[in-house]
Amino acid sequence: MELLQGCRSKSESLNIQAFVAENISRILHPKTSASERAIHLIDEYTLSYGLRVVYALIASSALLFRADLVTGNKRHFDFIPGLEVHVFES
Repeated sequence: MELLQGCRSKSESLNIQAFVAENISRILHPKTSASERAIHLIDEYTLSYGLRVVYALIASSALLFRADLVTGNKRHFDFIPGLEVHVFES
């Protein structure tokens, strides 16, 4: 979702969909435990880094499943310890 939301054109959307199909083995969906962890991340990082709810949910899901996170904007996640972040560039 985060990758698609940043698209500025249909072409970028198609590039991201192709990238995901070729490189991402599974897509994670938020669970209750991810929501609970997101609350902790918000409490810890919103004032100091401006962490938004959607990014906290994305990060907490990746941490919960021990999955790498692919994003178009690494600065949303750089400060979260234990999170493996990869940048997608179209």
